[in-house]
Amino acid sequence: MKPEDSSGVLGTLHQGWIALKGVLSGHSEHQILEETERGEDFSISRYRDALSHELPGTLRSLLESQYQQVQQAHNSIKELRNASAKG
Repeated sequence: MKPEDSSGVLGTLHQGWIALKGVLSGHSEHQILEETERGEDFSISRYRDALSHELPGTLRSLLESQYQQVQQAHNSIKELRNASAKG
C-alpha cells in the first residue's frame, strides 16, 4: 500500500505560485525567499504532525533525521531572507 501524498500536489501548487509571483514581482530575491520560507514552514508542520503519532522505531528515526534537515534548511533560508531585507 502506497501512502497518500497530499504534499505533492500542494508542493507543486506552491512552486507554481512562487514562479508566478516571481514573474509578477520581477523576481525580487527577498520575496522569493519569503515564499520559500513559507513552503519550509509547511514542511515543518507536516513533519511535526507525523512525529506526533505512534511510529515504528526505524521510521521515527528516519523522520526525525529528515525533520532536523528541513529545520536547518528553514533556518538558512530565514537568515538569507533577513540579510536580503537589510539590503
